[in-house]
Amino acid sequence: MPSMMREQLFRRVLAETGRPAYFGGSGIGLLPGLHRATGPWSAAVCIDEPASPIAAWLKVNTDAELFCFPKLAGTRGRPPAPTLHGPWDAGTVPAVLGDSERDLVGVEDIAFGFAAKPVRFRQRSLDGLLGDALRPGFIHIGSLHQAAAIIRGAQRLLHRCHPAILLVRDAPAGRGSGVTEFSALAEAFSDARYQLYDGMLNPCGTAEEIRTALDRWLESAFLGLPKGYDIATLMHAFWDDLTSYRPSPERGLRLAVHEITDCTGFYAEEHWDDLRWRWTGPRPRASVRVPLARPGYYRLCCRLLKVANDQILDSLRIFVNGEAIRHMARISEHQIVLEADLSLSLARFAPVTEILFVHSETYSINPDDPRRLGLALMAIELERQG
Repeated sequence: MPSMMREQLFRRVLAETGRPAYFGGSGIGLLPGLHRATGPWSAAVCIDEPASPIAAWLKVNTDAELFCFPKLAGTRGRPPAPTLHGPWDAGTVPAVLGDSERDLVGVEDIAFGFAAKPVRFRQRSLDGLLGDALRPGFIHIGSLHQAAAIIRGAQRLLHRCHPAILLVRDAPAGRGSGVTEFSALAEAFSDARYQLYDGMLNPCGTAEEIRTALDRWLESAFLGLPKGYDIATLMHAFWDDLTSYRPSPERGLRLAVHEITDCTGFYAEEHWDDLRWRWTGPRPRASVRVPLARPGYYRLCCRLLKVANDQILDSLRIFVNGEAIRHMARISEHQIVLEADLSLSLARFAPVTEILFVHSETYSINPDDPRRLGLALMAIELERQG
């Protein structure tokens, strides 16, 4: 399959499911745009599991010479489990990445703590391993553990090659987790004249900015780019034109029901005077897909003419890109407005956003009309906040 077709297929999967193809949350959804904006890459470094989806994407979609290193195991400075590199008594000396070249000895628990054995492992740095001849254009770090040390051990490489850096942290333990590690990482980036960006492509250098990103987004993917890099170039690369979808205005969009062409679970359009609407049905679920120009905080407003039965509002649930959102219904004499606040970060962002309405059942409201109806949708509005 030609590379252009692969990329279109990949982005179609992202648009239709709201999740990156192959491995959601790994940051792979960022790679097509990142490669277009900062590539081509003659070499790339991947620090992750052997079956890393990032490494697999690099092999298929780029001509970069790929250097793979194992992701660090354990926490709080423990050496990696020896079983990742061979049996503990096989005489092997595992090599891990850090900020310097040295041999270390740690203790690894064996048999649930009933015995322990010293483990020797060799710490190497990217500067020491790759030398001056190689010029990697991309570095992927698949774990937050000791990421700052890896960056400190690659200072010469960063100054020489200015690679784009994708950092994906492990599943967060909770809100606020990772602030200390990311603060150390931001400091290491600053020493290399790099800037850490959160999932909104906002600079993320201070502890407060990092805490906001981690608490508000529970973000998994972060980027490191040289200071002074034109971030607008990267924004356009991430969400430029997607097949037949047109980009929405920067501040958001308003679509009347006759402008919504990409939807399922709706009957044909109806109108009376200046009012236009479409009933959902016959099943109690319907979806609408709308284009978005960029990630951000949005206020969602779904304007309804009416509902077939008041019980629908009691059971109604709204999902955006597969995630349930909390909404509020404002009922007036002439319309019902469903409002909700959305946060679409870079890792969760899709150029086309799916809004799914689900409720308990549909109803027949007229003996002369055999249709089973749900919501009478008039318009959808997405307004960017801040």
